[in-house]
Amino acid sequence: MSTEVVSHTIMNPIDHQDYSYVTLDHLRVIEILNFSNMKTGMDFVKLILTKSPKLRKVAIYLNKQVVDVHGKVKILEEMIQYPRASAKAEIVILN
Repeated sequence: MSTEVVSHTIMNPIDHQDYSYVTLDHLRVIEILNFSNMKTGMDFVKLILTKSPKLRKVAIYLNKQVVDVHGKVKILEEMIQYPRASAKAEIVILN
């Protein structure tokens, strides 16, 4: 990940109120690559879960250089508490 992307991400956290008009009805499966436990990444997943009523699966591939086993557990513990627009949405976290 480049420094520019990290800086941009940190400077612009996702505000869910800014996206109150968004619905992602078309999403069924989403894959996120090179994921770390940065707040903005977590907020992005939360946004996807809350705005996707037909979502079935979120596959998250962790950045092994940034996230260790303890980080993986923390991510999963937090994500399973997120509200979901689809009761059938499953979160899969892979290394």
